Amino acid sequence: MFVPALSGDFVLDDGFNILQNRLLYVDVFSVENLRNAAFSFHDGVGGRPLPMLSFALDYWRAGSMDATAFKATNLFIHGATVFFLALCLRRLLLLAEWAPPQAALGALVFALAWGVHPLQVSSVMYVVQRMQTMETLFLVLALWAYLSMRQIQIAGMGRGRVQGLAVLFFWLLALGCKEDAPLLFAFCLALELTVLRFRAARQDVAKGWRQTYTLLSVLGLLVYFFVVVPHYWSWDAYGGRNFSSLERLMTQARVLCMYLGQIVFPYPDHMTFIYDDLAVSRSLWTPWTTLPAIFLIAFLLVWAWRWRAVRPIFSFGVLLFFSGHFITSNVIALELVFEHRNHFPLIGAVLAVGDLLLLFWQRCGLGKRSASVGLCAVMVLLGGATLSHAYTWGDPVRHAEKLVELLPTSTRAWTQLGGAHFDLYKATNDDGHLMHAIEANEAGLQKVEATP
Repeated sequence: MFVPALSGDFVLDDGFNILQNRLLYVDVFSVENLRNAAFSFHDGVGGRPLPMLSFALDYWRAGSMDATAFKATNLFIHGATVFFLALCLRRLLLLAEWAPPQAALGALVFALAWGVHPLQVSSVMYVVQRMQTMETLFLVLALWAYLSMRQIQIAGMGRGRVQGLAVLFFWLLALGCKEDAPLLFAFCLALELTVLRFRAARQDVAKGWRQTYTLLSVLGLLVYFFVVVPHYWSWDAYGGRNFSSLERLMTQARVLCMYLGQIVFPYPDHMTFIYDDLAVSRSLWTPWTTLPAIFLIAFLLVWAWRWRAVRPIFSFGVLLFFSGHFITSNVIALELVFEHRNHFPLIGAVLAVGDLLLLFWQRCGLGKRSASVGLCAVMVLLGGATLSHAYTWGDPVRHAEKLVELLPTSTRAWTQLGGAHFDLYKATNDDGHLMHAIEANEAGLQKVEATP
């Protein structure tokens, strides 16, 4: 489904983080060169060493900054994540007391739906977002190990110390990819509140889990309210931003609902990649959708809490989705919207929607044949949308033209179009591409300046 996008080029932040990062140009394979590349993120400050190291290895393997080679690695990582996600979800469904055949089938369907969703195109084919996709892979492995440990404890077969060490190992790898990996605690807490319910064959183990999560939750809340919020909160605009902390939080309610809409109704033209036209919520009534979005999120959270005993997979899915956005949709002055932020939380959305569809099928008394037809139809629709979206991403000019079509007043969309034509001019020395680049920049300037 993603193959048509392999012929695409580097875009936006790929330039600063990869193309212009000379430390990634590893022509000689040595420990020193690889170490320098691994810690080259943000002008050598460090952070995210594993994906940075992988970029250097891609360059060394390809012998150049070949976008196709980098995207192929991204696609391999995504495929590996789908495989391990299926194994992780099978264990989850077994712990939720699904019958083994149903657990195996459900895990496969959920993992494939997550893997082929069109919202994944921008995560997998935007090269720099390997930081996100690698983190997702290691978080999935960490959850798989955690479920294995807890399964052993519930069955009374020991404490699962080896699996516990595996959780720590995979979490450290995830932390080496992106700084929000500590959210693993929130994901595990969501598991305990819904599917696992702090169960264990030994009462001291079960009590220990309850006490540990209670203590860590209280500490986490104290740190959040007395350290994080005071540090980042600003009633005025953030530096370089046109919104305050409160306005950002209100806007994020609409952003989260927009993400849910893109997940449930995956029309590629609604996944614009660039969101320059997103209005900031200046109050609960401006735009008017702000307050309804807040109510919708509150409703979903209450619904998940009340159903945690009767539909634990649905409840876990809802909690996983929102906890996955806890950092990026909070008070830190990040850009308001990025599609790749859904790469991991999409797992929760797929579980929640899938469990609701299963409930609908059970209540309506539909047979296996009807369910099979329905599943095939869903997969075909998702796959078709992803294929179409990947085709758009497969050519820099085609992708930029689509961005301009969807976002005619976006500075970044027009810059992307002009840049795509200019790159072709540099590669071919064809003056026609240079003229197209000039025309795109002039047209973009007129469009942007004419915007009230």
